[in-house]
Amino acid sequence: MGDTAEAVRIARVAKWTAIILGGIVLLLVAAVFVLTSVVNPNRYRGEVEAIVADLAGRPLVIEGDLKIIWYPSLGIATGPARLDNPPGVAGPPIMEWQSIEVSAQLGPLLRGQIIGDRIFLRSPRIHLRRDVQGHGNWEGLFGAPVGTAPGRASVPAPARSGAPGQKAVTSTRPVQIGGLELHDGMVDYVDEGSGLQASLSDVQADVGAWRASEPFSVHIRFQAHTQSLPPDGVQVALDSPALTLNPSPLTIAAPKLTVNVANAQAHGDVTYQTTGDAHTRAHGSVALHTPSLRKLLNDLALNQTLPHDPTTLGPLELTTSWSYDDGAIAAKPLALKLDGVSFNGWLQRNAAPEALWGFELHGDRIDLGRYVQTDSAHKKPFELPVEALRAVNANGSLIFDQVVLANTQLTHVRLKFETPEAKQ
Repeated sequence: MGDTAEAVRIARVAKWTAIILGGIVLLLVAAVFVLTSVVNPNRYRGEVEAIVADLAGRPLVIEGDLKIIWYPSLGIATGPARLDNPPGVAGPPIMEWQSIEVSAQLGPLLRGQIIGDRIFLRSPRIHLRRDVQGHGNWEGLFGAPVGTAPGRASVPAPARSGAPGQKAVTSTRPVQIGGLELHDGMVDYVDEGSGLQASLSDVQADVGAWRASEPFSVHIRFQAHTQSLPPDGVQVALDSPALTLNPSPLTIAAPKLTVNVANAQAHGDVTYQTTGDAHTRAHGSVALHTPSLRKLLNDLALNQTLPHDPTTLGPLELTTSWSYDDGAIAAKPLALKLDGVSFNGWLQRNAAPEALWGFELHGDRIDLGRYVQTDSAHKKPFELPVEALRAVNANGSLIFDQVVLANTQLTHVRLKFETPEAKQ
């Protein structure tokens, strides 16, 4: 009897405990529902704009309505909005979008830790401009270094103030983001100094979960457009399963990177870094392959004059280790195979102001007769682009073990390339 009474008592306690806990959960759900249904988030539009402006260093203008997201995480969604340029910087806003959803897990948020869920960004439009003085409208964005020209001051981020006598509190807890989904994006770039214009359309991106200093995945697809590419652009895809990003100093590392451009595919790795003294350095390796160089040139609208022999400009393979150091470029060693001809050598360029290209490529055996007769899209005979070659400051050699032309065979042929500027 004693055991039975104890069991009944325990069951009764468990029942009431479940009822109480269930009631608390229902009250919390009801409270969240009431808050999200009754409270008008547009009343806090100014506070949201101020917080983002503080973080970005740029004015935020929210044109659409704000909405509260309460399930499965607590967050906020905006309609059309834009991130303007700093005062005094002309041109379109650096970024605008149709909608964005940002949310964070409630439990960690109550403990002062930001663990964000996936961010959904729809129809973003990013406008990048570099003026004639060389300044970009992205300088100073999210604390990025600002290059200040004489007579032009950098624009500080808007200040956020707390209660009188209180200091601003900066959280040292790590920020985590569950990822980013970007749909129907567009990026355009204009360099007013050089006249260069380029854009990316139909940008689709999927970025994996991110935590400071830890790797995350990146998958991006877009159409690239420049003045020299076909009107419809060129399809480009970039995939990195483990990319690392550190903002200060800016360091980007991708130990595995795949890039597809039209019918060409490149595998490799890259490390990019900017230092406190405004130096830019990068290095990596690449293995490039295309089943048809001829088709790739056609896709890139570079097929005005090609060899008539359809068996030429076929499969291309290239491998090299490369580096970039403030304008100095090197690709050493470099191995290339095209139309059955194997080349080995190197390629480099000095940094400005000398900017001299140098190269040496050693090939085994080539039949030049396959490349002599050409087809021209302009129905004109092929002419050596003398003026364009003279504009290239270079000094290099092309060496072949054997060269075949008609019924003539030459051995140990060296072709020397040297522009007048390189001789000085």
